[in-house]
Amino acid sequence: MRKRKFAGLGLVIFLTINIINCKDKKQEGAGEILEKKYATTRVAIFKDSSFNKDKYVATVEKAEEVGLLEEVKPKEGQKPTLAKIRLVDGKEGYLKLKYLAGTPIVFNEDTKVYDRPTIASRVRVTAPKGKLGFILEQKGGWSQVYIGKVKGKWYTKHWVESASYSTEKNSVYESREYESALELLSENKREEALTKLQDLTSGSSELISTLATQKLAEIEGGAVPDSSGEQSEPEEDQPEDSSEDAQSDSSEEPINTIEESR
Repeated sequence: MRKRKFAGLGLVIFLTINIINCKDKKQEGAGEILEKKYATTRVAIFKDSSFNKDKYVATVEKAEEVGLLEEVKPKEGQKPTLAKIRLVDGKEGYLKLKYLAGTPIVFNEDTKVYDRPTIASRVRVTAPKGKLGFILEQKGGWSQVYIGKVKGKWYTKHWVESASYSTEKNSVYESREYESALELLSENKREEALTKLQDLTSGSSELISTLATQKLAEIEGGAVPDSSGEQSEPEEDQPEDSSEDAQSDSSEEPINTIEESR
């Protein structure tokens, strides 16, 4: 009789442990993806919102697709400033919400950037063809976009006509590599930059291939390298953030450069 009781108790304990383990596994992948987002810069994600280096999960590349699981408010009643995301490999983590945007785009031509979705509003700047950007909102034949740095200033919530850009994936990724090459030139990493540019001359995007060819010709002709690919944290048009930024809001380096080996 006692043996039966012990056997029954053992079975209950076994089942309880299994149920708890199953719940834990479900919680790891729990949470429905609210929408697809893309990183506007290369940025690290962490296991929790403390952004401690020992909680490092992975580094997301610029224009990389992620799934938005949750927008997190720092305090009740405040606007969300953090985001919980899931990578395509299933890893989950946190980053600042401002580093996420909609579909990445490449400008097919030099494009006027407006304050509002009308040509009657002020033209802020002209985005150069080949420039990478991200859609934030669409209205009629207009798109509000995050562009980044153009001619030394940042443009994070401005409007362009929707016919001025492409969302083709290969063009997007090759535009990212082109901007990376320009950044390397600005850092005097000439050989790395030349290698990237040379590879891009035979890429699938005719636009980026042409730009890379032209840039190589400029360099060979002794022209001053274009540093428009620089990726530092916005100095203008960026919402104020008074909290301590463990993801680095430095004007020199906006991303966390934790080694992947962690």
